[in-house]
Amino acid sequence: MVLGIAHRLTKELAKEVSIRQTWQIYNRGEYKTSTEDWLHPADSKRKEKPDLLNKILYDPKYIKAEIVIIMLGAYDTLQKEPSVTPDDTVRNLELICQALRRTGNEAKSIYLCTIPTAGDDIHLTEEQRIGNLTRNRLIAAYTDKNNDGVRPGLQLDLASNFEMKRRNMYWKDGRHFSEIGYTKIAKDLVPQIRPDIVKREFSLFRSDLGL
Repeated sequence: MVLGIAHRLTKELAKEVSIRQTWQIYNRGEYKTSTEDWLHPADSKRKEKPDLLNKILYDPKYIKAEIVIIMLGAYDTLQKEPSVTPDDTVRNLELICQALRRTGNEAKSIYLCTIPTAGDDIHLTEEQRIGNLTRNRLIAAYTDKNNDGVRPGLQLDLASNFEMKRRNMYWKDGRHFSEIGYTKIAKDLVPQIRPDIVKREFSLFRSDLGL
């Protein structure tokens, strides 16, 4: 998850009366990484294979994970050698989700968020801005219909979510999330994953009772 969200999400979930257990949230995000950096070594075309995803797949904490939230792709547009096209981004995300699905808890839920686009008009070229718009359309299409069991995550882009346009959501650069922004994201995640959590808790209670 994006740095700054994990501990806030833990606090927000603790406020929910419908959630009876304490859920542990782990941040596995890496700053300034692209989808290429997160590919499984077997899926990467690089000579020097990435190992970020591999480390997670063998992490004992991940093996037991029940819910995975992916926020990835914002740095793809900045990659040059080799470049990462919008089609590459979504294909990489598909491969990452498939690798996550194959390992650990088979019943895990995977949520894929869109790419934040605040500040694109200031920091990116027109071609790069269009690229991010295309990426998010492709991500939405993938989460809307796929065979990988991947669910739509938060819409973090300006085109899909008008609340992302609030200036206090970002630092002075208008691009990176502020504390207010991270808190907002954590709060917005709760109603999205709450039904999933409640269902899992109910299933566990039934199992404990031998039902």
